[in-house]
Amino acid sequence: MRLPQKKTPLKRWQIQVIVGFLVTLCAQVYLMPATSDFRVSTSVIIYPVLMMTLLVDSRRATTGPMVCLIVVLFRGGVDMVGATDPLWALYSVIPGAMYYIFYDIIFTALVIDKRTVGLKRLAVSILVSDFGSNLLELLLGTLMGIGEQQRGAFYIALVGIAMVRCVCAIALLWWLGYYRKLLLLEEHEARYQRLFLMTTQMKNELFFLQKGAEEIESVMSKAYRLHEQLADDPCFGRLALDITKDIHEIKKDQLRVLRGLEQGIEEGYNHERMRCSDLMHILKSTTHIPPELAGTRILIEVSDDFYTSEPYRLLSIVRNLVTNAIEAIPENRGSCTVSVAQWRDGERIRFRIEDNCGGMTERAEKNAFHVGYSTKFNAVTGDMNRGVGLFVVKSIVDDLNGTMTLQTRLGEGTTFSIEFPSIGVEVFEE
Repeated sequence: MRLPQKKTPLKRWQIQVIVGFLVTLCAQVYLMPATSDFRVSTSVIIYPVLMMTLLVDSRRATTGPMVCLIVVLFRGGVDMVGATDPLWALYSVIPGAMYYIFYDIIFTALVIDKRTVGLKRLAVSILVSDFGSNLLELLLGTLMGIGEQQRGAFYIALVGIAMVRCVCAIALLWWLGYYRKLLLLEEHEARYQRLFLMTTQMKNELFFLQKGAEEIESVMSKAYRLHEQLADDPCFGRLALDITKDIHEIKKDQLRVLRGLEQGIEEGYNHERMRCSDLMHILKSTTHIPPELAGTRILIEVSDDFYTSEPYRLLSIVRNLVTNAIEAIPENRGSCTVSVAQWRDGERIRFRIEDNCGGMTERAEKNAFHVGYSTKFNAVTGDMNRGVGLFVVKSIVDDLNGTMTLQTRLGEGTTFSIEFPSIGVEVFEE
């Protein structure tokens, strides 16, 4: 019996070739008559749609050059047939073909992660990419002696054309279901989010292991100093030296595991930077709310969005605080509200995580950031939480040169205020 052959997925360059041919063919179809002064080509409508579907995993502006090359070969070849000056015919299509390179560069710069970009952000990115690419195409054509200098009314019309094509592209993406999911199947994005959260949790544990490695180093140093002081004692001196050697072996084993995990995570899940609003979207859509607390709400407000090169640690901080608030809701409390607010205060980034879930006792407030302390006890299983969540949060905040304060009132709620001077951010204005 002959086994069915496994289908080989297309490589990225092959997908880019397909995109190039589709765009080139669509460039021959216009939404307005070819005799009008302004023609709206469907290629510029289909281009962002193909980038958001077929090339959703692409993070670099490598599609534009491929599309440009195919457009030059196709349109230039067609125009050269029967032309009195074939070289001029080929030369004249270059600015129009370069449009797709300009578009790809601008769009890739504005949309860092196609998986999680919001509809509003996507619409603005398409509009800016379209208009900006048209301007650069006109400038290049003028420099090459192909086009003419245009007046203000022309550029106003250019904005209108960009808006029309943007609306068409967004409508098509909406119809395809890519306004938020961007992966055709909802389960695909959910799998991506679970992977991101798993990596976040692993980075949490790595941070804790690194702290432990530092403590082991300190204990080993103390043990060796004890050995030096007991060197003249044949019994205890030898015992102290054996303890030092054992600690050294434990340290080597832990460092070996630590380095292996660090290398695996950095190589497999290295995100250069992400938007704070996208992280908050992942947080809200993946936070588990138990059925008995179905009325609990998570409110998120990002006032001054920014890119961060520390997406895992930032998400870890906020997610731990939100999860802790939900898990701490008393059984007789019912539902509650957890709100996350972000804003700028001068050159500093600030977060406030606030809840009305009952607050802490004076003892719990005093020991909240101590490792091993926990108020979460399962009466059925007898298990107690590890008590490292808030300790890790405080440690990460300190490691990022931030500050965190806690305010709580028993019977009402708790507020965590966090302030960062810098967390690998690039702030921008919407």
